[in-house]
Amino acid sequence: MISPGPATPAGLPETASNPGSGQPDRHWLEASLAGKPTPPLLIVIGSRGEDWLGYLDRRGPGTRVLLIEPDAAAAGEFLQRADAREWRAAGRLVVLVDPDYAGADDAWRLFPLSVDAHKLVVNPAAQQAEGAVRAARIAKQIIFGARANAEARRRFAPGYLTATLHNVPEILAGHDVRGLTDAFAGVPAIIAGAGPSLDRVMPDLSRFADRALLIASDTALRPLLNRRLSPQLVVAVDPQPLNARHFQALPPCDKTWLVSESSIDPPVLDPFGRRTFAPHIPNHKFRLVPGEQ
Repeated sequence: MISPGPATPAGLPETASNPGSGQPDRHWLEASLAGKPTPPLLIVIGSRGEDWLGYLDRRGPGTRVLLIEPDAAAAGEFLQRADAREWRAAGRLVVLVDPDYAGADDAWRLFPLSVDAHKLVVNPAAQQAEGAVRAARIAKQIIFGARANAEARRRFAPGYLTATLHNVPEILAGHDVRGLTDAFAGVPAIIAGAGPSLDRVMPDLSRFADRALLIASDTALRPLLNRRLSPQLVVAVDPQPLNARHFQALPPCDKTWLVSESSIDPPVLDPFGRRTFAPHIPNHKFRLVPGEQ
């Protein structure tokens, strides 16, 4: 008779990989998948054990892995493995490590368009780790964020696509954003964002404006122009019509160039004519949600 082992810590998801499944540890991943097709994304809590990446590669050659490791020492050992290095180099493996799980905020980018085409599994060797419950919470937060972004994509994608198509003539008449690469090499840069502190630092900006590259976020452009400060660049990445209101009836801005999202609300482009930088259309995957690549 196989011992059921210690109880699963509160907060860990119930999966086929938990002790008590009746499967030896070496079969934890096989048991978790339960004979079903390998999903495009596998979220794995815990890295210790046999060559599970090799098993997964044979079972699902295109599968990507988000590894959430509650044991920093185990993560260090895992990342030294040749297969882990190969998977990371191929973009198939992302590792988040306890206690801060750096990169968790961007982990939703790994998810396929069909957000639910993933599976969360728990390595039995990780269940008693000190950070196991934190790891489970991080996993749940990442899945929640991915679903929220998918819902935003569903709601806003049609409007963003319409704006992108509307903007194609202006984008083609403007400039490829890659032209800014190294254009200001060695020049100090000041990024101005709207907020209460902007008014306080206006005198300082006036003193240094001719010695630095001044970049305005979208909503900071008008306050700067009102103070007769002309930023060399203004960046607009929010496609929502509400954001476009900040570009209506602007003071003269003939020295300012716009760096914009392709799906920006069309009126944003009006004050700038051909003084625009946008993604290179043939090689750019248009973003349907702000910040999504």
